[in-house]
Amino acid sequence: MNTKELHKTNQKNIEEIADRFLDLQRKLETADCGKSHNEIIKEIKQLFNSALKYNQWIEEQFKLFNKEITIIEEEKNNQKKRTRYYKLLYEKGMDLTSDHDIPRILEIALDTIIELTDAERGFITVLNDKNQYEFQVARAIDDREIKDPHSQVSRTILDQVLEYGSSIASGDIKEDSNFGEKSSVIRLNLKSVICSPSLKQKEKLS
Repeated sequence: MNTKELHKTNQKNIEEIADRFLDLQRKLETADCGKSHNEIIKEIKQLFNSALKYNQWIEEQFKLFNKEITIIEEEKNNQKKRTRYYKLLYEKGMDLTSDHDIPRILEIALDTIIELTDAERGFITVLNDKNQYEFQVARAIDDREIKDPHSQVSRTILDQVLEYGSSIASGDIKEDSNFGEKSSVIRLNLKSVICSPSLKQKEKLS
């Protein structure tokens, strides 16, 4: 039963209940006090209870309809996101294959990651001969370059990834007992964080 059919059925049943109430009211007004009077009152109570149960059923049906609508809308939004992702990957992939400038390729790759993950900013660093990280690319949302990347990252997170060679991923870094109270996390108002090393035969590259 769709919403239109439910509304039509609901209207019909309400009219029937209302007509029955009016009919019992007229009988009650003309009935003598006694057995018939009590029977009418009993029937009115039964009809009232039936009306309450019917109303509850209607509410449940509309809740189910709303739930189904929500699921359909979520699936529609997810489909739009998937289409956007595939289109973006295709477009950026074409850009990558047509460009041979390494810094530009890194910028395109990072811009793509930022857009796909809805991140605010992203960075690519490499290790120099002194085992210190140098920023190769620093990008913000809307394909903007970050001029001073050193002030826009948490050195605590970078240092730990550099030291242990393992990724850090947190959906809410402020609730992380290891990083939540760090000054850089608070200053930058960091929320979700992903930091991952690039390894070659266990040697950290970036």
